[in-house]
Amino acid sequence: MTSDYPDWQRAFRIVGTEITIPINITASAVTIPVAIQSSAVTINVRFVSQAVTLWVGITASVITLDVNIESQTANINFTFADQSVAVFDAAKWFAHTAAQKYIVGSGGVPPGVFTVLASRTVPSGATFFITGMSFGVDGGSGMTVAIADLRIDAVSLMYVGWLPSGALIFDVPIRATANQVVDMRIKNVGGAAGSVAYGGFWGYDEV
Repeated sequence: MTSDYPDWQRAFRIVGTEITIPINITASAVTIPVAIQSSAVTINVRFVSQAVTLWVGITASVITLDVNIESQTANINFTFADQSVAVFDAAKWFAHTAAQKYIVGSGGVPPGVFTVLASRTVPSGATFFITGMSFGVDGGSGMTVAIADLRIDAVSLMYVGWLPSGALIFDVPIRATANQVVDMRIKNVGGAAGSVAYGGFWGYDEV
């Protein structure tokens, strides 16, 4: 049997230097108009609902807004009234916050065989998005073609070859999930036995 709750409405005003208000509401419909005037405001909000309509108006000299939305469909309308506004995609945002991951390596690469140059295991609870790779081979006096092989769990995703080095930026990041091993192999074609390779790949984690 489902309990029926009576309708309830009350206006209240709170004045204080520090205010903490935990609210737990169970209802078929909830409307909460909020107006806050304060030197500093921190609001953490989590909604679990079939439908959410959220109107937010913020007037402040500095605004930091972090939004995490998990939904089958999301419609977001932004209206900016500001002297400067920066909107980042994921890769640029993680670079902006100095949170990118760089996996590099160097070592000898015998001619004619693939040698793993750089490797990373994706941390538990994270997804690694790979956004680029670069490499080069110092093959001594011989003519060297460097072939790079990017892999996830020993499965080759792509081969890239240049004479004797190169780089590739991915327009669409390559995705590796938690605990998968990402590595880049180098093959030295035509270089001397003492050839040395340098390079790696980079991207960002989402948790």
